[in-house]
Amino acid sequence: MGLDGVELIMEFEKVFGIEIPDADAEKLTTVGNVYDYIYNRVQSEQTNRCTTQIIFYRLRKYCIRRFNIARDEFTPLIDLNSIFPFENRREEYKAFSNSIELETPELTLSNRLDSLLNTIGTLLIGGGLLVALILTIFFRYSNWFFLLPVIGFGITIIVSTLLNPSRIYINPGTVGDFSYKLVALNYILLSDKNKFNKQEIIAVINQVIIDKIGVDIEEISPEKSFTDDLGVD
Repeated sequence: MGLDGVELIMEFEKVFGIEIPDADAEKLTTVGNVYDYIYNRVQSEQTNRCTTQIIFYRLRKYCIRRFNIARDEFTPLIDLNSIFPFENRREEYKAFSNSIELETPELTLSNRLDSLLNTIGTLLIGGGLLVALILTIFFRYSNWFFLLPVIGFGITIIVSTLLNPSRIYINPGTVGDFSYKLVALNYILLSDKNKFNKQEIIAVINQVIIDKIGVDIEEISPEKSFTDDLGVD
């Protein structure tokens, strides 16, 4: 393969976090060769970078299928809050979480409501503690007044629970940050080498080929030659 082929190999290296020696690269003449080679390498040299890239492609595949977003619009910088519909986001996010089969970040409140909840908690808990200290130290009231911050904590929890229907914001919002968050939440699960089977690796390879060459998924199959069939120089 020529210059285009070199760029494709470099992209495989970048995505999977591996180095492909020139001697090995010369043998990767068909799509099937790449499937087998990268799968075998990833099994023994799987990295956090590879894991994050796989999550990115899984996210993109889901959003394209579910929300009809254009593939070239789905980048690490796009905000998931602009993709998931506002009206029924909790239901859509739950469906997404079930589909991806990973622990996902909890939806959060808007900045305004989050600030309000923090203010309520500070006033009820901190204020209750301050009142209890003043009453018991300066006015010799009963230590039972130290229940005030405990009651304030309980009220804060109740208010927080009542606000659950308003937790509709995906945080972190950008695809790139969200992918890293998923890795952090599922590190033990994702570091299990058996988690990524060959079909998952093949799906990532296919996406790389589509991105770099511009062919349709229907044109990609194991027996296809990069130079003769897919037009890679």
